[in-house]
Amino acid sequence: MLEMQLDTRELGELATRLDRAPEVIREARRQAMEQAAPKLQGLVTAEIGGTGKVQRWQQAYVGSWGGYAAVRPKAKTFAQDNRGKVTRYQVGAVTNAINAGHRFPSPSGRNRDYRPRIRSGQQRVPGRHFYESAQAKVPQVAQEAAQQMADALISHLEG
Repeated sequence: MLEMQLDTRELGELATRLDRAPEVIREARRQAMEQAAPKLQGLVTAEIGGTGKVQRWQQAYVGSWGGYAAVRPKAKTFAQDNRGKVTRYQVGAVTNAINAGHRFPSPSGRNRDYRPRIRSGQQRVPGRHFYESAQAKVPQVAQEAAQQMADALISHLEG
C-alpha cells in the first residue's frame, strides 16, 4: 500500500517565525534608519559645502519608533556672530534663510556710495537649496535601507 506522510513540525516552525516577523521587521527598520541617518547628514553637509558653522548646526535624527531618518538644524541652539556673541536667532531660522533665500535691507540713504553686491533690482538673496539638492540623492540611501531590512527578514525566516 502506498502511504503519504506530512511532517508538520517544519510547518509549525515556519508559522512561529512568521508570527515573530513583525517584530523582526520593526527592529530591522530601526537599525536601517539609524545607519541611514549619518549618510543623509553627509549628503546635506556635502551640499552645504565649506567647513563652517552651518554644517555643524545640522544634526541627524531618527524617529522615536524608528520609522524615519531626517537631517535638520539642531533644536534650541542659537547662532553666534563673528565675535562669538550669541544672537537672538536660532540656527534653524538662519539655516532656513540661507536655504530658501532672504530679503536684504536696501540702502537707507546715509551712505550714498554704498552699492549692494547683489544683482541690480533684486530684493532677495538667492537661496542655496541644499536640502533639496541632497534630497535628489536620497533614493540610493533608501534602497540600501530597504535591502538591509529584506536581508534581516530573510535571515530570520531561514532560521
